[in-house]
Amino acid sequence: MNSKTLMIVFGLLVISALLANCGPSQVQLDAEATQVADKPAATQTAEAPTSTPTLVPPTDTPTTLPPTDTPSPVPPTETPTPTDTPTPTETPVPPTDTPTPTNTPSPTNTPTPDKSAEAEAYYEQGLACLAQGDYDCAISNFDQAIQGQPDNVVAYNNRGLAYAAQTDYGRAIIDFEQAIQLNPDYADAYLNRGSLYKVLGNIEPALADYTRVIELQPNAVDAYYNLGVIFYEQGDTAAAISNLETALKIGLPPGTKTKAEGMLAQLKSDQTDCKFVKLEVVPDVGIPTFNVEFHGPPGNPALIAVMPANAGKDDTGSVILGPIPDNGVVFGQVQYSGNEGQPTPKEFEIIIGFPGCKTSQVIAWP
Repeated sequence: MNSKTLMIVFGLLVISALLANCGPSQVQLDAEATQVADKPAATQTAEAPTSTPTLVPPTDTPTTLPPTDTPSPVPPTETPTPTDTPTPTETPVPPTDTPTPTNTPSPTNTPTPDKSAEAEAYYEQGLACLAQGDYDCAISNFDQAIQGQPDNVVAYNNRGLAYAAQTDYGRAIIDFEQAIQLNPDYADAYLNRGSLYKVLGNIEPALADYTRVIELQPNAVDAYYNLGVIFYEQGDTAAAISNLETALKIGLPPGTKTKAEGMLAQLKSDQTDCKFVKLEVVPDVGIPTFNVEFHGPPGNPALIAVMPANAGKDDTGSVILGPIPDNGVVFGQVQYSGNEGQPTPKEFEIIIGFPGCKTSQVIAWP
């Protein structure tokens, strides 16, 4: 065997030995495994949900947003193989210290969920339930919204609406009052509380609430309309006409507008009737005094007279009023002075009149 053949054999043996040792070392595998473990898996982290929460409250484990600024590990530098060792390819040697991302939060630094945003989400869901007529759902979500935002005036008001829709008027009024306590200038709560007072027959508080609404919002059409309805039902024609006409001028929804126009037409048709609208004794006055209201054609003179019942032509208490105002409503107060030395009668006849009308009514004096 010549020297050239020996060199070839020797070279093959060296290459075989090198190939047997050219695989990754255990240190390299461990470093790569550490590098892979330290990388955040993008597919395993979900962003915090943005949808509106359902009735089931969120769990106590907050969702953690993936860090967006986690630096990628520094790539390993190539470590050159000694030039005197022939290898088929260059095998890079990984760094022994893989850097840990400095911005990766540890479990103890998990951010706390935004309670305000969560409460707002519950509030929006409550509105959706209220619009759909699901009042239990609305109340449950407004409960959560108020728990997160105890000063949420509108949440109290809307939860009151949900209670009112369930005819739970007591809780509804409590919520409206809480809204007013938090914000004394919140007109919607006065309007809603006034409406419940009217339903319950508490007319005076209802009138006070509607009046307060108009003080806060001079164009509050619902308050004018509701006042008009109350006065219409009470027979206070002048006040009813005034409030209904104002509501129509501001603008009512089609259905409500039709009702207002119907009441207004009825009230105005009654104005030319030859009859009393109101007749009452004025209390705590030393002499017989009476309030009188009736309706007549605008621009014409009107007459109110008082005399003892069955006294013939004794009209010593007559008062001439005129002209009748544009709204056709006549209101007057008349007194009976009596004859000196005569006892005060127990009954009086009140007479009203205008062109084409004359009528009377007897009323007792206490």
